[in-house]
Amino acid sequence: MKTEIGNAIGNCISASLAGLVMVCTAWIMTATAGFATPCEAAIANPHPAGHLGSFQEAQQKQESQGSGQEIQTGDQEKSAAEKKAADDSSKTGDEKGKIDWPQTEDGWFIVTPEGGEASFQVPAVPEASSRTMVSGGDKQVSINLNVAVDSKGANLVFTWHDQQEAKTLPEITKILDGSVRGALAMTLGEVESAERINVGLLHACNFKIRFVFKDKPMKLSSRTILHQKRVYQLTYVAPEESFSEPDQQRFLDSFQHLPPPPIPDPKKQDSDK
Repeated sequence: MKTEIGNAIGNCISASLAGLVMVCTAWIMTATAGFATPCEAAIANPHPAGHLGSFQEAQQKQESQGSGQEIQTGDQEKSAAEKKAADDSSKTGDEKGKIDWPQTEDGWFIVTPEGGEASFQVPAVPEASSRTMVSGGDKQVSINLNVAVDSKGANLVFTWHDQQEAKTLPEITKILDGSVRGALAMTLGEVESAERINVGLLHACNFKIRFVFKDKPMKLSSRTILHQKRVYQLTYVAPEESFSEPDQQRFLDSFQHLPPPPIPDPKKQDSDK
């Protein structure tokens, strides 16, 4: 069971983290489009020791700068939520968005989200959602998220979206750097570490950020992975006191890129009839 503090932190972060990840993703898209990124100011003017900022400040900053804008209006979101609630009310408990993911021997779930062309492992059943955002003027981009909260209040987030493919090293570097800068600007925190790596044959980067949420010291560990036009991001966030190095490392390392399903050959299908 969660402790009282862990439960409270878990609930607060769960409500805010999807927004944080989407805003960080928006900064990646903005950087890729060649626009100036507001996170550059955060890197150039880091907070002095003892003041790492907060989600509330970052959200206000993001709203005033408009780096990413959701397309849905409040009425549209309410209508969509009401429709989902009506659909869910007609389902049994086992049908309400739950998927029977396979598990490892120690209970971690092996998740392969539909359309993600990838798999990852988490210690709790994740909740899936998606949002549409605007980037680079009027370009619409679909952000797909899977969020799991473990028994200690840590959030494990897997997200992906498609954008213009980065084909040169400078373009690849811009996207990977953008993921670090976006998270830094959103949390108003301090970078603990950042490094470029390869995941198999894929370009990637790891980074860790310390920040404060509601006067609570927090820590974020994330990995951004590129495959052609797709950007994957795995993010582990927890209070510093319960941050698990083994769990965050296992989550990041669990990523596996899966080939897309084969496209049926109409000629072969006709010959089989």
